[in-house]
Amino acid sequence: IFVIWTAMSVLDVVVVGNTGTGKSTLCGHLLSATQSVSSQRVDAARKRADEMGAPGKRLAWLMDRNTRDREMGTTLTCSYERLKTPSRGMTLIDVPGRRKYLKSMITGASQADAALVLVTAREGEFESSMLKEAATRDHGLLIFTAAGIAKVAIAVTHMDGVDWNQERFQTVEKEILSYLKKVGYNPETVKVVPVNALEGDNLVTRSRNSPWYAGPTVIEILQGMTPPKRDAEKPLRLCVVQTFDVGGQAVVTGRVETGSVKAGDTVVVAPQGLRCLVESLQHHGETVQVGKPGEFVGLRLSGVKPAELRRGAVVSDAQADPAGACSSLTAQLLVLSHPSEIRVGYCPVLSVHGTHVQCKITELKSRMDRRTGKEVEANPEAIKAGEAAIIELVPLKPLSLETFGTYPALGRFAMRDFGTTIAVGVIKKVERFPAKSKSRERVA
Repeated sequence: IFVIWTAMSVLDVVVVGNTGTGKSTLCGHLLSATQSVSSQRVDAARKRADEMGAPGKRLAWLMDRNTRDREMGTTLTCSYERLKTPSRGMTLIDVPGRRKYLKSMITGASQADAALVLVTAREGEFESSMLKEAATRDHGLLIFTAAGIAKVAIAVTHMDGVDWNQERFQTVEKEILSYLKKVGYNPETVKVVPVNALEGDNLVTRSRNSPWYAGPTVIEILQGMTPPKRDAEKPLRLCVVQTFDVGGQAVVTGRVETGSVKAGDTVVVAPQGLRCLVESLQHHGETVQVGKPGEFVGLRLSGVKPAELRRGAVVSDAQADPAGACSSLTAQLLVLSHPSEIRVGYCPVLSVHGTHVQCKITELKSRMDRRTGKEVEANPEAIKAGEAAIIELVPLKPLSLETFGTYPALGRFAMRDFGTTIAVGVIKKVERFPAKSKSRERVA
């Protein structure tokens, strides 16, 4: 029943939630129940979990394959797995839940089309997760603003811990939907489902433990989400999320945002300006000839040293609007919170398309009416929480960016300081350094 899909029907889903909500376990159960992973791999994860005295992690370790993640008992890095369903294929992106790893969460969310947010039903734990400085509030804000995710669903986990109490479920549902409404989502379009991730209640099949729930299962919710329109006609943009040294050769992985990439293509890696050759591609471990928009691919590159590449680089077509290094940018900003004021000279961190770079504000061009977008004051001395503005910034480290209007995934950002998100915005204009491409492609 679970079939292979066409590339254009793929949906990339980020699974987010506070630590301990069961993200990896839920993902693992979906992978196992849909036969998206082999029985040998399921058996190996179960055996390893038993050997390490953690039988409850047998499903989580289908996602958490990193040794450090397993030793720590929690997700510390982003994990990616292919999920097969009757209507389409999906990529599940499991991201860290701890606030100290929020940068990794932003990296994973920036590559997703939809989000499944997990919240616990447990008394006290849910209330703590919704406090002002708690991770759940940051997650909801960032998936809407920094990642631009329009499609979201909620899974209320640990329902067994509250004896599948309907009243408790409704309390959690009401509060989380109220918060998402404040963030910008329409609560009427957000489905909320009660689950037990370990036992699989309401994940793929309906649970007998919740006769009062008549809604869809998690897999039905995900299948009902329509993938966004892909920009296949635009020039290539692939945001690098991981780099590897495989026998001295460079391999990068990331999601194709626009365009396509094929074996034999000459590409430019920005902001370094490295010109190299794509020797081969892989998609979820399988060799393919072309990587299309929305697909996570691995590129084996020749003519570049592994040490020269880093997360946050952008791969582009050398012959069609190649990406470059940003010298300055103009952005439209909405300040969410700040203990004082934002002035020229301030140096916050910009989180954009999976990379995090400190930037210096060089000019406050105008204060804007946040509702109409019209200018209300030119060159203000400062801006504060609740205000919108047009500002100019200079990256303090090499960075490749694009305008939101041209390449949306590379043109939206979150501004962070004090361990929290202080502002969100979109890039209106980018100034680049003169191209100085370092040609190192191997000539056959």
